[in-house]
Amino acid sequence: MKDSRILLITGPPASGKSALIQFAKKKGYQAYDFELMTESEKEKIALVHKVSEDDSLQGPVLVALGEINPLVFNKAFPVIFLLPSPEIYLMRLEQRDAAHPEKAGQNAEHWYGEFVKWKHVADFVIENDTTMPDLLDTILAKYATLATL
Repeated sequence: MKDSRILLITGPPASGKSALIQFAKKKGYQAYDFELMTESEKEKIALVHKVSEDDSLQGPVLVALGEINPLVFNKAFPVIFLLPSPEIYLMRLEQRDAAHPEKAGQNAEHWYGEFVKWKHVADFVIENDTTMPDLLDTILAKYATLATL
């Protein structure tokens, strides 16, 4: 059974994961950006499990993972895959690299193609060509459908 309190947010670099987490936090939602906390895949996986063990958390809890294939969680959590159109993606990538030089050079053009292959493992694929308020609303609507299952 999936722990539907926690929504794993994944997608290629510059797809909007970190921006979504920052926006959700400002709106009062529980949100974690494990991509910024550690580069270790093993540590990210451990952090997700640690959050899932906190019975005091109420959903939705948004967790951005970065470049981790969500299958490592054996479908224990719902997965939302952010995938902007290629044009929007390249524009955001340039903006992100200019604003965050530490993230530049992730070979993100390559990652886009690799991530497209992962979208079939997601519970929801959101073509993220929209604003953060609209994206968060879309994710909350997807969350509401999980709560009724």
